[in-house]
Amino acid sequence: NIYEGGNMAALASLINRRINMSRKKGHSLSTGGSFNQSILFQGYRILSLDLFGNYNNRHDECFNHYDINFGKNPTPAESATRYFKNHPDLDYNLGSRLSYSFSVGRGQSLTLSYQYKRNYRKGTSDLVLLETPESVEDFMSGILPSVINYESTLDRSNSYLSRQTDDDHMVMLGYRYSKKMKNGKDLYIQADFPLTLANRKLEYQRGTVDTIFTRRTILLDLRQAILNIGDSFEGPYVYSFYIRRLQSQAPDMVKMIDFMDTTDPLYIVKGNKNLKNALQADFGLNYRYINKERRMVAGGALDFFILSNALSQGYTYDTETGIREGSFYNINGNWNMKGSLFYNQQFNNGFTLDNQFTAGHATSVDLIGENSPQLFRSKVYNLNFADRLNLEYRFAKHRLSLDVSAQYDRYSSNRTDFTEQNTWTIKSGINAVLELPANFQLATDMTVYTRRGYTDELLNTDNYVWNARLTYRALKGKLLLSLDGYDILHDLSNVSYTMNAQARTETYRTVLPRYAMFRMQWLFNHSPKSKK
Repeated sequence: NIYEGGNMAALASLINRRINMSRKKGHSLSTGGSFNQSILFQGYRILSLDLFGNYNNRHDECFNHYDINFGKNPTPAESATRYFKNHPDLDYNLGSRLSYSFSVGRGQSLTLSYQYKRNYRKGTSDLVLLETPESVEDFMSGILPSVINYESTLDRSNSYLSRQTDDDHMVMLGYRYSKKMKNGKDLYIQADFPLTLANRKLEYQRGTVDTIFTRRTILLDLRQAILNIGDSFEGPYVYSFYIRRLQSQAPDMVKMIDFMDTTDPLYIVKGNKNLKNALQADFGLNYRYINKERRMVAGGALDFFILSNALSQGYTYDTETGIREGSFYNINGNWNMKGSLFYNQQFNNGFTLDNQFTAGHATSVDLIGENSPQLFRSKVYNLNFADRLNLEYRFAKHRLSLDVSAQYDRYSSNRTDFTEQNTWTIKSGINAVLELPANFQLATDMTVYTRRGYTDELLNTDNYVWNARLTYRALKGKLLLSLDGYDILHDLSNVSYTMNAQARTETYRTVLPRYAMFRMQWLFNHSPKSKK
């Protein structure tokens, strides 16, 4: 009702309005299987054969109608009634792997393996433009005109047929080493080095585009490299260096085709044939100290993440219409690091103290243009500190706990139109599990969520959330009857707000922020009598 004059401020600031109705129906089928056979020889030699494969088939169709208004004009500038036929869509992969593991010395072993994998994907999408039917409601319910009437209105520039075949040959060398050092500490090294020769072939038809595109590339994927030094894995000191991931990622071949997608009239997307492989690195250090006599664990970690040649969907924005025109690019400069300290102590009087402190920095880079085809490197920096304290007390069969956490974030940017933010997010709550007479149990928690410092006042909120569950145990605990109450104070909204990597506000809608539920659970175990 924005054009009826009820809110002139909203009407004055309106860029565009889109009313969209969609209905989608379809079905899918997925199946797969695997086989493994291992043979153990003398001398710790193992020969393994793996066979695997899966198949997926999807069939769906979508009915869609939209109206778009620009600015204050109450008359839609663009309307469309569209039918999407998205089938046949299918994909399968088949593969086999042969590996051989053997000892190369005391505490050392090597694994050599070769894997071949074929992946085939077929995607079909036909977009049909229809005249606005007399009854949009009938169309949205799935009633189509005669095939003869709509076959000639196929939107060929936004319809496509895609067939892609991937043939991957992977060789891998795995190494394991463990040794007792002279100082009594253990040295443990584990690393896998797979290298993949990837052959890609894409057959693509869309509008005037009819091409066969082939690409051959080498992909690196270093998996779970770990170096551990400690008294033992259960001992008091453990130092670790690990590489969680060192992986190159090939771009989607369809994004490298010279096409233009205008399916969304407010977001026009083009392909880019010059895309390169991205390289992702994730590694870190950690330290752990265990004192069994005091029942205490403490330690720290330092983590790094770097993404080179990241695949970015940059776009230019028209401030008059709100229309974005984007494409795909490689961009550098995305990285983050985080350090953490933790401490856990169990006391003899029933108390347990747990605390974790973290500090981190993230740099997020994107490409954005405004009223110009030239793109600008948008950098957003996030410096954050967080601490979480949990204190738990157990007595008899009861449990009480206090949980408090606070996080500070500072968002800044190289953009001149960016508003710096210094935000606080605080969460504090109490939890209780109480055993009551007559086989009743009460579990309840009360939490306060506080957010401050956001430039959008909708984010600076205080929410009080109270949940509870009352459970009755019958038949010696085999039958459980429970009554749940969620958001008893009715202080949660079905709209929530958050910040993404570029410090933009995003809205997520959920359902049932407040509810009550009764549940019944029956636990049973039947063991047949053993035969003599």
